[in-house]
Formats: sequence, C-alpha cells, structure tokens
Amino acid sequence: MAWTCFPAPKGTSSASSGTRVLTIDGQPYTRIYNGANGNASGVAMMLELARMLKTNSLMLKRSVVFVAFGASLESQIGSWYFLNRSFPAADRIDAMVNLDVLGRGQGFYAYTGSNSDLNRILNRVNSTLQPIKPEITAAEPMDSDHRMFYASEIPSVLFTTGMYPEYGTDRDTPSILQYDDMERELEYLYNFTMELVNGAALAFRPDGSGDAPVETARAIPYYECDIPPTFLGSTDPKVFLEKWVYAYLKYPQEAVRNGIQGRVLVDFIIDEKGKVKDVKVLRGVDPLLDAEAVKVVAASPDWKPARLNGKKVRSEMSLYVEFKLEKKKNR
Repeated sequence: MAWTCFPAPKGTSSASSGTRVLTIDGQPYTRIYNGANGNASGVAMMLELARMLKTNSLMLKRSVVFVAFGASLESQIGSWYFLNRSFPAADRIDAMVNLDVLGRGQGFYAYTGSNSDLNRILNRVNSTLQPIKPEITAAEPMDSDHRMFYASEIPSVLFTTGMYPEYGTDRDTPSILQYDDMERELEYLYNFTMELVNGAALAFRPDGSGDAPVETARAIPYYECDIPPTFLGSTDPKVFLEKWVYAYLKYPQEAVRNGIQGRVLVDFIIDEKGKVKDVKVLRGVDPLLDAEAVKVVAASPDWKPARLNGKKVRSEMSLYVEFKLEKKKNR
C-alpha cells in the first residue's frame, strides 16, 4: 500500500498561540496570542480538506494521512518524532503536503525544494481553470515541517501565503484573516491533492541523479546528532546561554525606558568548522531586543562541531534569549 501524508503545521501546542504573562514596569500583564493565521489557518484548511476528501474517498487511489504537528518552532520536533518514532510506515510515504500560514499575505506560494515531479503536477493543475493559482517559488518562504520530510528524502511541498507583520504577536487574531482568499486556496488544494493522490509515484530526485546528498548539505537538528555541538566542553545549550549570551548581552536602553521585555527565539547554524552562521529570529518580541539577541549569538566563539556517523556535520539549534527587567524596590 502506498501512503501519502498531508500534514498541517503547528498543532495546538505551537508557540504561535497561547496565553503569556509579561511584566511591564513591574506590573503583570496578560496577553492572549490567538495565532489565528500563524497557527489556526493551516489546521482549519487541513480539517476542511479532510472533510472534502472523505466525501469523495472512493475516488482516491492512495491512502491519505492527516497530521497536525506540535512544537514546530522547536526545530520541528513534532514532525521529527512522527517520522522517527510514532509512525510505523514512514518509509512508505509517497509525498507530504504542508499547509502553513494560509490566511493572510501578499500572495499564494508553493515551494517544493525544486522537485521537478511536484513542479510538474503544480504546472499541470495551474494550466487548468482554477479560482487561484500559487506561484511556484525556488526561495523557501518560511521554515516549517516540510523540512523534516525533505531531510528524509520524501517529496514535499509547502503551501503558504508567507510571513506577515502580525506573526508571533497578540495582533494575530481572526480579524486579519482573508476568508475569501482562503476559500479559493482550499479549492485549489483539493484539486492539487486529487491530482497528486491519483497520479504516478514521485521521485525525490526526478532528474535521475543517483548520487546521495552530501550529509553536510543540510543542517541536522542538534538533538539528532550522535555527538551534539559542544560549547566550552559542554553539549548543554544552557552553558552557551550562561557563559556567553548573558555574559555579553546588553539590554537596549530604549527598551529599558519603555519597559519592553520578553523571550526572543533565535535559530542558528553551527557549521563543520564550529562557526556560528545564519542567525535569525524565529519569534521576536521587539526589533530592539531581536537585534541584540541576533548580535550576541552571531558573535559567538567557535564551537566544537557536531558529529553524525563519525563525520563532522552542520547542526541547527534554536534557543530562547530572555530579556527581563528587574522590578524596582520601593524604599
């Protein structure tokens, strides 16, 4: 039996939604992060797509599995666990479709990692009458769970409307969603799914090249490495935070004056030579804090690189850098 997996990103445990208690000028302040687009739009589209496919299940030539992953912002731990621990038939998955952030944006995009088989299906569907057609982009619009499937050499496509200003803030509410566009996107996704499920098997390297990818071409999540990257003799990321980040972090004075604080989620690569590269913010708090977090992480001394199968590899790590103001004592 062939399996086709269509996971939706960011399950309810994703950090893009929830309730957070912040301290501003010494006073607790509760903010509700609805995550209407960053979390719920992909899940809602997945559920409606599942309903549509169930209605026409007799027309499907393959089995379809729907999964909503949690912990997407923590280096896609949820999708890694699905592939490596919880799903017994991971080696029989034909393709993966990732629905992530589909409710607001300046366009509608499809990213396949330049897989020519998937691009061929997209072009075939795009050549027919559709309510909306995605732009096939060679540049990855955003980091999401399709990466884990791609790393496992499973043909994967990400559908998204891309990043948006309200992402990761309490302004990500249902009022910002573009429901008419979502309805058109859903109709396209259904038509694409039917073409994919009932079509020929896909190849991960349709160009015919049998060469295995270079192991260091992608960054391995640090927890997947046989020997994680080491900083000052320790594989515990907390040592990096304590010995380097918090030792050299400078709280921006403007942020202090305005009572801005919170946790910035920073992602970075440690290459085969132990150098820190590609530092970026996955979930920011404020441009002042975000920039300082990136600055201090990017200035890190060299690490001892990670190893996998006895070879040095590029590894990826995500850490929260916390900015916390001290409460003024009353005299």
